[in-house]
Amino acid sequence: MNAKRFIQIAWVCEVIWLLLNWTICLYLLPNRAELFIRALPLLSSLIGGQGLFAAVGPEVKRWIESKNGGGM
Repeated sequence: MNAKRFIQIAWVCEVIWLLLNWTICLYLLPNRAELFIRALPLLSSLIGGQGLFAAVGPEVKRWIESKNGGGM
């Protein structure tokens, strides 16, 4: 498995983990759910940023390699 595929799978697993934790939090700790809901935008941004970097990383590598004449 190459690194890009691994990162894509890990990204999806993180989103699933976040949704599962949110569901458990709402069910077991309804009085603390507000704290988790306030943290949700930050967590979502971090996971989305990781996915963005996983998608852009290979393109940046190709650009650097093409700039250096095909290899480093």
